[in-house]
Amino acid sequence: MLGRDDLVLCGGTLRAVDLPTLCDAARAGGFQAVSVWPEHVARARAAGHGDADLRLRLADAGLVVADLDPLLSWLPEEPVPEGFADEA
Repeated sequence: MLGRDDLVLCGGTLRAVDLPTLCDAARAGGFQAVSVWPEHVARARAAGHGDADLRLRLADAGLVVADLDPLLSWLPEEPVPEGFADEA
């Protein structure tokens, strides 16, 4: 469980990376948690990482997922990332 003073790296600040890279950045920066976007997981899976591997990567880095942001686009007219259905 996160404490009041624990730091969370917002995944939106590193949208173009995969989940392992996000974990590496969070660990290097002294964060205790990350927020994750669907693109982070999709990129990791495309690179051959399975869900168990991703969970292990988080645990090994001493990180927890603070939130999973379900939005694929924030602004009107912003395209849905490649590989996701427009309806998503």
